[in-house]
Amino acid sequence: MGHTYVHWNTGKWSVTAVTSNADQSGTPTQFADQVNNQLQQQHLPTDATTGAVTVYSQTTGSSAQADTVKWQSGHQLYTVSGQSAAGTVKLAQNSD
Repeated sequence: MGHTYVHWNTGKWSVTAVTSNADQSGTPTQFADQVNNQLQQQHLPTDATTGAVTVYSQTTGSSAQADTVKWQSGHQLYTVSGQSAAGTVKLAQNSD
């Protein structure tokens, strides 16, 4: 089983949405659209000079990957990780 990666840039942010090819709940594009909509509704940290978001559609099982949001502000590097895409992005948004 493989994965499909959908990548795009939005402003200072690099975003990657990863779906399992075995995921029957939707298409990679649908998941990427969900992530993009959330990012547009609630902005990521505004003090970031650059950042990266990596989220996975499935986070169950022994091989689950952690969703991450990383950004740089000045000389500081921040990282937030979690097991749900929505929760991880929201946590990063609240850290602003």
